[in-house]
Amino acid sequence: MQSPEKYYQIIKDTTLTSIDIYFIKDNKVLVGKRNNNPAKGYLFTPGCRTFKGEIQTEGLKRVAKKELGIDINPLDCKLIGVYDHIYENNFIDDLTKTHYVDVAYLYNISEKELGSINLDDQHDSFSLIDIDEALENKLVHNYVKLALVDIKKLFFD
Repeated sequence: MQSPEKYYQIIKDTTLTSIDIYFIKDNKVLVGKRNNNPAKGYLFTPGCRTFKGEIQTEGLKRVAKKELGIDINPLDCKLIGVYDHIYENNFIDDLTKTHYVDVAYLYNISEKELGSINLDDQHDSFSLIDIDEALENKLVHNYVKLALVDIKKLFFD
């Protein structure tokens, strides 16, 4: 793992890769209010940058375990698409943009898994929001909305 200084330099110099998981239950999406930049204060799905040498299935398991405290089978995740997430800030300041190439996945979360959620410090709360309502909600980040539109086309039409 890099030091914050080295990670900041990486953000300045290159594009990062990330994974987001859209946990879906009964036409609702699980979103949490972000505590950290980028996207601080917005409702966003669980996700994180990927590590060098980390394959997608390992990253999916890590996101679910770290952010929600649950174990998922990454083979149950369905690819939604690949998106550019470009933010005007980064985890330290507003001087350098952050650019992620984000790979988004859908996972149908069970009632048992929902009841087992144990949050990490990245979000102050999680809730299920109807997908159509999320598309209209100003607190839901626009990058989340892009994938939700694709989810509706790919999985619900």
